[in-house]
Amino acid sequence: MRRTAIMLVFLLFGNMSGAVKQGMVGTVYNPRQFSTGDFEGCPPEGLGGDQYLNTLKNRDVPPESYKFMSINELCVFTSDIASQMGARNRQNWTKAARSEIAKIESRGIVTEGFLIACAQMGVESCNCGDRTKRDYHLTIGSSDMSTKAESMIAEVSPRTLRQHPSWDLKVLKRLAKQKALVRISGWAMWDGENGALIGKTRSTLLEIHPIHKIEVKNSR
Repeated sequence: MRRTAIMLVFLLFGNMSGAVKQGMVGTVYNPRQFSTGDFEGCPPEGLGGDQYLNTLKNRDVPPESYKFMSINELCVFTSDIASQMGARNRQNWTKAARSEIAKIESRGIVTEGFLIACAQMGVESCNCGDRTKRDYHLTIGSSDMSTKAESMIAEVSPRTLRQHPSWDLKVLKRLAKQKALVRISGWAMWDGENGALIGKTRSTLLEIHPIHKIEVKNSR
């Protein structure tokens, strides 16, 4: 199983022509260089929690390039070595696990699928616990009949929402009700904190987070 999972990581990300690893120095990735800094008093590291993961979520500078991956490719993506780290704080990951997942998280990803659901989440440490600044979860499936368990998560952060005020929650919820076909672009991110949700509200821990571009292909 371990060998298969690692091979899957390589197949999806190890030979991605045109998908430049951005911000990598050797095997070290610094997501802070893709943040504009403090956001209304909240630093990229957030307040409390996993500061490295918070910084990944707060990359409000878009990737220089994107690699297309289908929803099906994203939904079956797994990393055995990252999965073994579970919900641990990133500073407590092994060097090998941090290096492996950095190859993924330094990529810009674009995909196309059906918007199945949209919801505003609760307070998070990445947003300094501010109740007025909460992420939007977009559930993206390969068909308009996909269930949440068969889909992936992409997230709008308060930082990118400020850059794209037209991404109104009511509009996104209406598009989800219509099962609109959308094209989503943003940073790849592994969310190990939500392992218990696999097979329930998501099929993979790989997310597009944060989203930097939403294109509506069609809606009813």
